Amino acid sequence: MTRIRNLFAPTDAALVVLATGSGIYSYLGCRQLLDGESLFVLLAAIVYAGCISLMIALFWMWAMRVLPTTQSPKRLLWGFLTVLVGVITICMVSSSFNATALFGPAALKLHESRALSASEQHLDTTHRATLQMRDLLPDLRSDAERFRKMEADERENGRFTLHPGDGAVAELFGQASRRLGQLADTVESALTEIKDLRDEAVVLIADMRDPPSSVNGMERRERFRQLAIELYAVIAKMRAAIPAGTVKRTAVYLVSELLMQPPAINKALRDKQHKVADQIKATLQNTAQKLAERAGDIAKLLDNLPERPKFEPMHAIEAVFAYAGEFVPAWIGAIAIDLMPLLLLIFIVIAERNFNDGESGPRNPIMDRSVDEYMKYKELEKQIRNSENVRSIHHERAS
Repeated sequence: MTRIRNLFAPTDAALVVLATGSGIYSYLGCRQLLDGESLFVLLAAIVYAGCISLMIALFWMWAMRVLPTTQSPKRLLWGFLTVLVGVITICMVSSSFNATALFGPAALKLHESRALSASEQHLDTTHRATLQMRDLLPDLRSDAERFRKMEADERENGRFTLHPGDGAVAELFGQASRRLGQLADTVESALTEIKDLRDEAVVLIADMRDPPSSVNGMERRERFRQLAIELYAVIAKMRAAIPAGTVKRTAVYLVSELLMQPPAINKALRDKQHKVADQIKATLQNTAQKLAERAGDIAKLLDNLPERPKFEPMHAIEAVFAYAGEFVPAWIGAIAIDLMPLLLLIFIVIAERNFNDGESGPRNPIMDRSVDEYMKYKELEKQIRNSENVRSIHHERAS
């Protein structure tokens, strides 16, 4: 052990520096965990970080003095198992706080950004459905106007039955025009409501993305959670306001709900009315089928959306574990500052074993001594030699 004793002083200094650095990062991570600005919270974080620094320094100092001197392989194995338990403990109480200090805010922002991205995806899909619904509006207005004009032409000129007036055919045209017009009014009213809701959602997203600089810690997370709840509610209202189901149901029953007035008494006119009515219904059925298909596509787009996003508030220390895979280099840095002394310990154990095994030549016990011990040994050797010389002289005189 004397060979490496000179390494203890710089090693201890390095351990103090590493323990202090780990304590500083532990303090920063602890301050994120302990919300509040009171003096008691500040002192609690300082005391906890100081205890971690002291624990790390003492643990590694004792390990570096005890483990290299252990000669028995069995005891050395138990020593390394003890060190392993200590390393796990240090990683649990220190490295997690180091990681929180290093990338806790970044992990929280990632968590919030993913929740925000899911909400924006729902909002964009809802907006696409809204645009498709808006494309239906001109066609509904056009078809309603077309049937209105045919109604007017039939009433004034008898274009289809050759008998002007308020007959059964004109009434069928009027019913089709009114139903399509009412459906167009429903869609237009819904689009206006959806536009207002979308504007509200955009404002909420902007507030969630750029919170005020004065809001931090627990207040910031609580604010984000409240905004997220409001945003989810707005998106749900937008989805509910899209009248895709209403349009589809109306289109499916559009023809069957038409009521024809009693036909004319004249057989020729009655036959003409029935023929024209069948043509009207066929035309209207074709229009209704296309309308139902388009409304069904819009409803299917909304139904294929994933489950409504939910935002679960997280603390910084929860976020660093939840998104550990996204911050592997930062985790390595957080752990390395606590595990660096383990490398020093392994190096010292190997070096001591090399010296004891005499890898550089046959072992000389005298050379394993310190300078003071070596000088004392040489002095004792000289005294023994002198004593032997004196004894030899006395023996010669006696003989």
